[in-house]
Amino acid sequence: MKPAPPAILVALALTLTACGSEDSPRATAEPAPTRSTTSTSTDECVSKGITAGGTGECTGPDGVTSIVRNRGQTLSLDAYSLRIQKIYVTRSVSPPSSFGGNVERAQGTFVIFQVRVRNRSKQPFDFNRGLSYTGLVVGNDSYSPTANTAAGVYKAFSVLGERAKTDIRIQPGASNTEFIVFDIPRAAAKAAQEPGSALNVIPKSEVDSGNDASVGVTSAVGTIRLSQG
Repeated sequence: MKPAPPAILVALALTLTACGSEDSPRATAEPAPTRSTTSTSTDECVSKGITAGGTGECTGPDGVTSIVRNRGQTLSLDAYSLRIQKIYVTRSVSPPSSFGGNVERAQGTFVIFQVRVRNRSKQPFDFNRGLSYTGLVVGNDSYSPTANTAAGVYKAFSVLGERAKTDIRIQPGASNTEFIVFDIPRAAAKAAQEPGSALNVIPKSEVDSGNDASVGVTSAVGTIRLSQG
């Protein structure tokens, strides 16, 4: 018996492949991928115009809620509100004449914020000179307040005299003028009131959770832009 010609074998193989078993799965063409026409961005700060210079409350794509205000406006958070009254930039702070002591000199330059803080909670509130509660942003850098108590106390009594109240707990519904002292490089101090600079302020709940305004937060942050232009 002669072997079947190659053409017949090829035709037979194609026929068997086409018929196949009813139990064999049939290949189906996958639908072509479609391009979504909707944006997946959830950056309310952009859509509300806050990133472009507006004020208000928004949630970014990282899930952090931001409350943005301009200098001179009041920023209200969970337990307290804060408004910047004045900013001092100086290389040193002298003690009032009624004090003894030496002049306090900055390692770089002092940027001192005079702020009005109001307790919105139902219990005494310790702002603690802004430590952990505040962070100064200049360009891409973030700075924490100095623990130099003397510089803040000297400035408070120089400005307010006997009306100065430092290191106190603010009672519910009451307000106090506080002084937050940053000791930062001279170049940063010169730019601290230019566009792109801000004072970040975080809620008491963030501080109670161990967060720090100069490092970053997990849920909420208040921002006061420092440029007046």
